[in-house]
Amino acid sequence: MVKPFEAFPNHFVIYEEGHLAAIALCFLEGTSQYATLEEYVPLARAARLVRSRLGLRACPPLVCYSPSSFHSRVLFGGGCDDRRETLRLLSRNMDAYCRRHGALLSAFPYVSERDALLMEELPRLGYLGSPLFDTFYLDIRWRTFEGYVSSLDSGMRHSVRREIRKCGQHGISIERIQDFAPISRELSALYSNLFTKYNKGKVCPLSSKFFNGLNTCARDKTNLFVARKDHDIVGFSLSLRQSDVLDVYVSGFDYGRQAKTDFTYFNLVYYAQIDLAIQEGIRRIHFRGASDEAKLRRGCKRERMYMFIKTQDWTLGPLIIQCLRLVNNMRLHGIDVASITGHRARHADRLE
Repeated sequence: MVKPFEAFPNHFVIYEEGHLAAIALCFLEGTSQYATLEEYVPLARAARLVRSRLGLRACPPLVCYSPSSFHSRVLFGGGCDDRRETLRLLSRNMDAYCRRHGALLSAFPYVSERDALLMEELPRLGYLGSPLFDTFYLDIRWRTFEGYVSSLDSGMRHSVRREIRKCGQHGISIERIQDFAPISRELSALYSNLFTKYNKGKVCPLSSKFFNGLNTCARDKTNLFVARKDHDIVGFSLSLRQSDVLDVYVSGFDYGRQAKTDFTYFNLVYYAQIDLAIQEGIRRIHFRGASDEAKLRRGCKRERMYMFIKTQDWTLGPLIIQCLRLVNNMRLHGIDVASITGHRARHADRLE
């Protein structure tokens, strides 16, 4: 049996003449809030199990991304002269780390199509790319929320106004909370309702300790909206801010207290966050993926994410690469890989 690994971060830092040139957050991905790389590529886990039974070192894949952000990024310092050479140096260090720890794969699981450097250079460094899923973003260019609503087509304008009106008519009020430590247990329970709905058999990873920690360490970067009905919290939407970008991170609901016609979800996850962004000078909101039509009708644009994987074991590695190429070909021919692997439902709540 392969023992689980904890996702302890490894910061790969590169200096040039004493100055910080680049930094990348990586970790051995034994567990995940949603799905691990080995769940995307089941053959990789089987290969690791074989190595373990042969008495060889066998660690989970080394992945480069910030958990739950769905963006693999390398952050470059202002004094970095040659980003391509720096990326090559980073890749060599990742390869060496994998060899020392027995990791069969290294990966940049969530590379945006807009990241030209990673898209161009990772294949040259031995990584095989594969389209993964679409996320969505909304560029904020309005001075008022009404200006945003007016920019939508006539049918959607009517829908947004009706959804906001109906929410109030059902006795639901939306409010922003600055200090959410006192309701951390409620937030965890509401998120658990949504998580278990789409992730059967998995334990909800965001306990009250998570929300307490977020409130203590990153309250100034966190925006929390709650929906109340008869003074009880029946839903929430939480976003994280970095500079002028907002990431709608998690939400949760009390499904027993809501009706399909009260539109709590849209008011919390979309309209409250968009109104906040307009008021506070946010440039872009990331809404992640799923519910494509709902996001596109509300003004969002697509952002295709790619997974880049490199084998670090040349005995079982070629077989893994052939498996990945087969998956790529299936996608290119319009075959629904998600329905075969069974990961669509598992990812639904993380992408909402």
